[in-house]
Amino acid sequence: MMQAPMPPLPPGLDPNLVFNEVVPIVASVVVILVVAVALRGIFRTPVGDAIAERLDFAERMLAERRERKLGAGQ
Repeated sequence: MMQAPMPPLPPGLDPNLVFNEVVPIVASVVVILVVAVALRGIFRTPVGDAIAERLDFAERMLAERRERKLGAGQ
């Protein structure tokens, strides 16, 4: 089986330049997706529940501190 020759490239288009410009973009997208999936997995475990309870506690403490500064009815 013979392979057909590659069609000619448009003038001024360097395939190496295109490859070197596209690969970092594709790699960035892949890294972002992997991190997002990993974080989603972590937040669905008991560790994620513990992090959420810590955030709730911190929010309550900050709200309580603000109420003390303002005083009642202010």
